[in-house]
Amino acid sequence: MEDITKYRDYVKRSAEASVRNAESLQELMRFEAKMKGSLSLENKLLAKAYYADATEIRTEADWRDFGIGVFDKSHPIHQLFCREVGGEEEIQIMYDIDATNALAYDFEQFTDPGFFADRLLLMHPCPIKFFETEKMGGDKVRYSPEDGVIYATNGIRDDTELCQLFLKEYAHFYLHEYDTQLAEREVSNEAIEADESEDYDRKARGLEAHAVMYALCVRHGLETPNMDKVQVSAALTPEDILQILMGIDYAIYRITQLIEDIGNRRERRESCYFREKEHSQSARQ
Repeated sequence: MEDITKYRDYVKRSAEASVRNAESLQELMRFEAKMKGSLSLENKLLAKAYYADATEIRTEADWRDFGIGVFDKSHPIHQLFCREVGGEEEIQIMYDIDATNALAYDFEQFTDPGFFADRLLLMHPCPIKFFETEKMGGDKVRYSPEDGVIYATNGIRDDTELCQLFLKEYAHFYLHEYDTQLAEREVSNEAIEADESEDYDRKARGLEAHAVMYALCVRHGLETPNMDKVQVSAALTPEDILQILMGIDYAIYRITQLIEDIGNRRERRESCYFREKEHSQSARQ
């Protein structure tokens, strides 16, 4: 059996490098933005290392189940997996959709930010309450972890700004949800007492929320926010970094579920798989 330690060590080093500065975090978010499926954070980091152009990966057997053949095996992607819950980790080989005869599909693109804004407001993850500007203390949109409500002003006229602001607050909502689930798991494992879980600190989680907003803007073709001013703490431990990235990954996944209609997306994806693309030798060179 292949040694798993080297893969785990790489994941840790890659995670640390990804939050070294705003540029490295931006690079990871751009990769996250194009990845489809439900890979774990660890496997996304491995996929990025093995094939930076990957967008959707499966084992050869899984592709075959869709009637798809793998024609180019020059970029095998190593992934961690367990055959059963709690079992030993192993390595399995996967291939990107680019190595098959399936035609890749894109995430839904919103050339009109107003239409995207309508989608966000229609499929909100928690209650939204609108107020006049002076009642918001200077914030245009703000998630309140105390009551699980997003408060917003009535005066946001720019659709792009509205999309970015609401994506960021949706990110805060799901980061809070992620923290709550993590704390509940620790309580169930008797790692901590139930009343020892910390309150959600919205200000301290600004880095993660901004990264989520950036990735989703890239994913859906919207104007991207500035990442240059993102401050990454030098005091973060490797465990802190992994938790940060896993929280970001979770929030992106959950917001994407809101944005896209899951049934239509799957139907569209499977129909795309069966539209074969050309695989000439010259195209591969």
